[in-house]
Amino acid sequence: MSEALSVTTIIRTAAAPARARLLERALASVFAQEGVNSQCVVVVNGACPDPAILARLQNDGRLTCIVEPQAGKAEATAIGRLAVRTEFFTFLDDDDEFLPGGLALRARVLRANPELACVATNGEYVRDGRVEHVFRKSTRIAKDYAGLVLRHRNWLASCGGTFRSAQVGIEYFLDLPPHREWTLIAYRLASHLPVRFLDVATYRVHSTPQSQSKTQTYVESGVEVARAMMAWNTRARRIPAILRCENDAYRLACSHHRVTGDIARAWHYYRKSIMSPFGVTFLPYAALLLARERRPVPDLFARRARVPGPNRAMPLWLLAILAIGILLEEPPPQW
Repeated sequence: MSEALSVTTIIRTAAAPARARLLERALASVFAQEGVNSQCVVVVNGACPDPAILARLQNDGRLTCIVEPQAGKAEATAIGRLAVRTEFFTFLDDDDEFLPGGLALRARVLRANPELACVATNGEYVRDGRVEHVFRKSTRIAKDYAGLVLRHRNWLASCGGTFRSAQVGIEYFLDLPPHREWTLIAYRLASHLPVRFLDVATYRVHSTPQSQSKTQTYVESGVEVARAMMAWNTRARRIPAILRCENDAYRLACSHHRVTGDIARAWHYYRKSIMSPFGVTFLPYAALLLARERRPVPDLFARRARVPGPNRAMPLWLLAILAIGILLEEPPPQW
């Protein structure tokens, strides 16, 4: 009889009252998994965890509860990894859940392919009652997994991967940025270890209003991620693509601060962008900053842009430059 498949799930949570029901759902999905010996490590990293929630976690004999109130998301990720004692491990956000049989499927693939360090899968994304695949173009995911990350196509969702403990050590989870950490983890893994993506849904991600994807720290973390990927790079031919990622991050930060009205900070990232490789194509974007235009790109297409002030239409020459700048404004990369 083959050895039982043992998987540890690491959950990071602030143990906040507003997320108590979501956390219970996440835990229920972990312990309902069939075909595996499912263990769980919960890292409570909230500064003010709810006492009732914390007590329930600490008294739950099915799991290990670690309290680190000063730890950020990145630190909590590493703390959870250090607590793993099973053959395989995975992560789950406290507002998401595993689908039935999901962990067993991943673990069986890892057991059957001892050379693999990580198996990642597709999942379901639930928003406003609609369910769609997390990776809608998963059929295009090829074997160059590191190259995919550099093309802004991260194949590793936060709860989408299962890892072999003997191969994926703590070093892959150290010195992570506060956001977009899974982009960096995916690049580190794909650059050094064999990984595989399966187009099978094994988890469900729920859209919540607490999303940080539009915050300043999230947007600006793109630059940090690109620089960290350079430090882990193993192939010289990937250097131009990493530099392009860094340039894209400068552009995204510039666009974010323009729309939010922080023109001074937008100029800061604009200068960073045009001084970096590939930055010359971003030069016309200065027209948007000179005009102090705050509308997003779709709104600029819908209505003729105007210089701030009563009834002052933008000169045609500046409008032409503005149009070029709009065309060069790329959508936020899906990291």
